[in-house]
Amino acid sequence: MTRVLVIGCGVIGMTTALRLRESGVDVHIVTREQPAATTSAVAAAIWWPYRVAPFERVAAWANHTWDVFARLADEAPESGVSLVELTYLEAEDGEPPSWLDHRHQPSQLATADVPDGFAMGYRARVPMIDTPIYLAWLRDRLEANGVNIEEREIGHLDELLDEASWLVHCAGLGAREVARDTTMFPIRGQVVRVRTPERVWMVGDTTEPAYVLARADGCIVGGTTDEGVEDLTPSATTTEAILDRCRDLVPELADAEIIETRVGLRPGRPAVRLEVEIRGDTRVLHNYGHGGAGFTLSWGCADEAVALVHG
Repeated sequence: MTRVLVIGCGVIGMTTALRLRESGVDVHIVTREQPAATTSAVAAAIWWPYRVAPFERVAAWANHTWDVFARLADEAPESGVSLVELTYLEAEDGEPPSWLDHRHQPSQLATADVPDGFAMGYRARVPMIDTPIYLAWLRDRLEANGVNIEEREIGHLDELLDEASWLVHCAGLGAREVARDTTMFPIRGQVVRVRTPERVWMVGDTTEPAYVLARADGCIVGGTTDEGVEDLTPSATTTEAILDRCRDLVPELADAEIIETRVGLRPGRPAVRLEVEIRGDTRVLHNYGHGGAGFTLSWGCADEAVALVHG
């Protein structure tokens, strides 16, 4: 049986490890931090190809992932995945994104329904992922399939070359150190979790993003996209700016109780890296650089990774 060592335990690493194990591969995960401590755990997590390239490959990965999430929403609601009607608002008039298709059942908002400050909007059916539930569900499936998760600090890929015939590298922003990838950059995202009875799924695309996404544990309100910023300390000023933007869209947030504020660093890169590299006698499959679309591309990239290992 082929032995594979997966590096990283965010949504990309866990999804890829699970698909590999289901394909008959002996899989072991090595990670610097447990799933609940990764950037994936901070994500608002709706299906949306955001801050990621190249378009041609992204569209295929995203649509494949949409199909998997749709099945999970129907067949495994305990996974924390559901299909919701998202309202999306654009600051400038134009066409809807080209990757929207019949799956999403898109419909354009009437002019009277578009909030002030936006030029157009539409509704689309998209998967929403309740991250605490979903990451725990992924981990449970890994454990049920006999996949171990080992916490270990890794300085460089070469340290692991003798441990497996394949290394599957899903370290996210950690690729800067683990693979010495100088093209990686952080995209700082701050979100606020508030207590509100409203069930709202809304995204406004302006200079600063504004989104309100309901989950079982509260409503995730965001956010920021600060490229090159690595500070993980939540900013009170930023929190208030986020809430101000989102209250304009959802007035019901005016008196919402703040539960917590969190910060994550999205793994920015000019393009996703999904390819095989030969290092000595070991094959290294890189699967990282998903920007703001880790959940959105997770199953598509995982299944392509499986095909590369078996191919």
